[in-house]
Amino acid sequence: TTVTFKKLTELTVASVLDGAFAPGAVITQEPPPQGGTPTGMGGKTELLGASYIRKVAATINGAKLKAPPTHAGGNFIAWNGCDNPDPINLVCTVSVAASGAKTITAQYGKVPSCDIKFAPAGSAASDGPVTILNGTSGTISWSATNAKTVTATANPANANWTGSKAASGSAPSGNLTPERLHSFEITCVNDAGKMTDFVDVNTV
Repeated sequence: TTVTFKKLTELTVASVLDGAFAPGAVITQEPPPQGGTPTGMGGKTELLGASYIRKVAATINGAKLKAPPTHAGGNFIAWNGCDNPDPINLVCTVSVAASGAKTITAQYGKVPSCDIKFAPAGSAASDGPVTILNGTSGTISWSATNAKTVTATANPANANWTGSKAASGSAPSGNLTPERLHSFEITCVNDAGKMTDFVDVNTV
């Protein structure tokens, strides 16, 4: 007697944070149309491989899985491996042929952090507000973590503090004039979001 085992259709769902396994994401399945894709495709990504596996004896046709907007301290970025990802609604539409296998991954990332300080000539750096004499200068220092882009802006415009910046560094402010509030701002951006910090300097 020969016994033949039919290979099951297999869907693996995983979750990662900044490229590393991040178990515990609760994935839900949107209701399929009557007679459509098997139900039960949702679940919670488990510790081993930050994933769960669903096996069915049928074709998985157009399953719609939804990721939570936040997970493990990060924001949702994108689905990977889907037939039709919808990042705005956090939905992955996926099909798997009978006896086939596929892996889809919900990607999360932490919002960047950034910090900016101002040091008057001969003084320590400060988060502000800072008061200096009109026509004198200081040093702007900054640092950013987990940022893809770092952008400097100033009000009023300042040629020494504008445009793209490295992840950290320092720059002279130039002589600040006229007597008014001078605001120096830094914006840090990555796929998960953005953060802005600023320091105010009063000239008197």
